[in-house]
Parts: sequence; structure tokens; C-alpha cells
Amino acid sequence: MDWLDRFYGKIIGLDTAPIIYFIEEESYFDLVSLFFETLPEGNLRAVISTITLLEVLVQPYRCGKRDLAEKYREILLYTDNSLTFPVSNGIADKTAELRAKYRIRTPDAIQVATALHGEASIFLTEEIKKIDEHESLISHRARLLKGSSLKSFKTSIFLLCLKICNTI
Repeated sequence: MDWLDRFYGKIIGLDTAPIIYFIEEESYFDLVSLFFETLPEGNLRAVISTITLLEVLVQPYRCGKRDLAEKYREILLYTDNSLTFPVSNGIADKTAELRAKYRIRTPDAIQVATALHGEASIFLTEEIKKIDEHESLISHRARLLKGSSLKSFKTSIFLLCLKICNTI
């Protein structure tokens, strides 16, 4: 798929939603499944926060679905070419800086700080987040639906380019 080719050779930070879509085969499964199927091949790498692990395990535990919890642990902790980082002192400091400057929620700030710590140039999420004046918000779907406003894409998967890259 053309949009995935642009990720080759890059490190991608992952938010929680794309992982849920893949594991539970929800909403944008067709879009994210190619990403997760390509990951073990080594053409791209993923950076994940332990906050993501925390977020995805709540519902399976609440519903007594231990097998689903195990699927999440398997992909987050043992997928080739993905790295899950705990919240270190450096990540905590960057998180505080992002929260102070952009007033984003703590889990979101931790995930973005983790992506930056892991040298990600792209952050895959479903939410529209503007983290820096110099960063650009790009959507695969926006390219397909030229002329539509960003507001219409709020439920789409968005690619937020971090300050390391201006465009994909």
C-alpha cells in the first residue's frame, strides 16, 4: 500500500487506538493490519510506551478476557522491530514539558514523549494533536478526500509527524 511505503526505514511511535483496531479487528483494521503485518519484516520499526500496555489491558481484564490480554502483551512486548519503553526520568521530564506547553492529557504526552525518546519521526494515532508549530498533520485519508476539512477526519487514523520530519 502506497501510504505504508512512505514509512519504510522510519521509526513510528504508536498510540493506543491503532493497536486496539488491529488486535480486536475494529474500525480501521484494514488500514492498520498492513502496518502490523509489515513490522516483523524489518522495513520499519515501532516505539511504544508502557502506558499503551496499561491502556489496552484494562478492558480485557474488566471483561475477564485473559486471552485478549495475552494478545496485547504479545504484540506490545514481543513483536520483532518494536520497542516498548517504560516511563523513565527523561520521558517523564519531556512529558511534563509537553503538558505544560500544549495542555495535552498525561497519557497522550507520555506516548508522544516516548516516541521522541525512541527517535520516532512519525506518530500513528486516531486523534488530531498539534504538538508544535513546526510540525505537520497529515492523513492518508485526507489525500484521498482532497478539499475536505480536518474536522471531518476526527474519527480517521492520523499521522502526526513529529518535529524530526516536516512531511512524509
